[in-house]
Amino acid sequence: MRLLLEREDVNPETHNSRGRTPLLVAASGGYEGIVKLLLERKKVNPDSSDQYGRTPLLEAALAGHEGIVKLFLERKEVNPDSPNKEGETPLLMAASSGRGDIVKLLLERNEVNPDSRDYCGRTPLSVVALGGYEGIVKVLLERKEVNPDSSDKYDQTPLFGAAAGGHAGTRRLLEPRKVHPHAHYCSSDEAPPQGAALGGYEGIVKLLLERKEVNPESPNKWGETPLQTAASRGHEGMHWHGNCDRNDHHSWNEGMTGISGMEAGMRASMECWNVAYLEAVLD
Repeated sequence: MRLLLEREDVNPETHNSRGRTPLLVAASGGYEGIVKLLLERKKVNPDSSDQYGRTPLLEAALAGHEGIVKLFLERKEVNPDSPNKEGETPLLMAASSGRGDIVKLLLERNEVNPDSRDYCGRTPLSVVALGGYEGIVKVLLERKEVNPDSSDKYDQTPLFGAAAGGHAGTRRLLEPRKVHPHAHYCSSDEAPPQGAALGGYEGIVKLLLERKEVNPESPNKWGETPLQTAASRGHEGMHWHGNCDRNDHHSWNEGMTGISGMEAGMRASMECWNVAYLEAVLD
């Protein structure tokens, strides 16, 4: 590599058919030594992007190459909050892959928006809630700029993501933040309660049933209640106690509430979720 870079007829900023330069490829692959060599060349743009808008920093953040991320953050030419063509920033990409140390590095920069949104309206908090990365959830919730109850363009909130993924610990972190327990899942017509019923996450169902705002009889757009959802999927551990008035949901992507909510989200992405829910409703 060094021999090639010493040649005047070699362009260190050349790119392939997808617009990827040697620097971007090296950053993505985690080749820190090569990244350093390339950054020493004046002709190399440390903040170049490919045809998808992905920069070397974004690629390194997504892949979890902390040392390389530090190299780029030291360069004034690099925008630490530059999004790709889908609106995904280095912070959101690092968060989505659970790179806690890189998330902290990026949040140290004033230019980085901790509550940025991609084209779908997802925020760093929403992706880590869905992924169950509790440590990163805590870090993001410490920032005043972060809205713990934000929803994407499909009305999916961080709380619903935590419920849909079966992450009880993450859900507990979000509950004190005055988030709405009947938020809905991305294009799924479900909300945390129904979704928990679908997935059979008995522990999360119990947490939801402790909330006065949660209606355990709320139907989805197909008229299914959480009890029916649990029954249809064989979740023996769930059945709830008490009767509540039903809530009306108008939008096609607002059909299911808390306990019924996780079902559509999982129906949209994973057709089979089997755990427990009926025991909490039939006692």
